[in-house]
Amino acid sequence: YSRESTPDTQREGHEDEIISMVRVALVDDETNVRAAAAKAFDVLQEHIGAKAIDQTIPTLLEALRQPGQGSGTALQALREVMAVSCVL
Repeated sequence: YSRESTPDTQREGHEDEIISMVRVALVDDETNVRAAAAKAFDVLQEHIGAKAIDQTIPTLLEALRQPGQGSGTALQALREVMAVSCVL
């Protein structure tokens, strides 16, 4: 995903879909999928900005409040996102 190779108007038409896919991958059971999604989320923040954050982080925070395994994967997703943000 590169801003240089994708005209802004084309990208904007797919932002919600891309964010949704990354959000789903962030709470995947597989660690490597979550790690890749965290990197993708970091790229989204760079290119899309606050919209990526606004459509992702609140969903993860809400999942933390829910009982069950979903809260554990949401916590892991937040950790992955923070780890990538701190490294890059």
